[in-house]
Amino acid sequence: LDSIGVLGIITESTGFLGQPISAMMIFSVGYNFSLTKGSRSAIFRVSAGHFLYFALWGLAIQGILFLVPNVDSLTRWATLMYCTLPASYLAPTLGRSQEDYTMASGVCSLLTIPALLVFCIIAAFVS
Repeated sequence: LDSIGVLGIITESTGFLGQPISAMMIFSVGYNFSLTKGSRSAIFRVSAGHFLYFALWGLAIQGILFLVPNVDSLTRWATLMYCTLPASYLAPTLGRSQEDYTMASGVCSLLTIPALLVFCIIAAFVS
């Protein structure tokens, strides 16, 4: 993208769009977050299922990328990071009941931890 002069436009556009959304994401992550005894097991169960599903999906994508010639390592790292990201941070605001809000907020918050760990590992290897 840099060779055809589009990378700067994409970078500036995503920065422009991401700045107002980031405040909403931070608010939504903590919105109605609660790990009460009743919701804790359900949140852990859904988070584990979500993480397992995307770990399998990430392995499948890595397998496909292994078959594609000339795929650089940054593309592999980017797909790994993509597969560890939690669902939309706006999910906690879209529920229909108090349990939906609590579940979505708990799952998003809990899945943010492994995503940050994977990001730190990727940053250590790439830099």
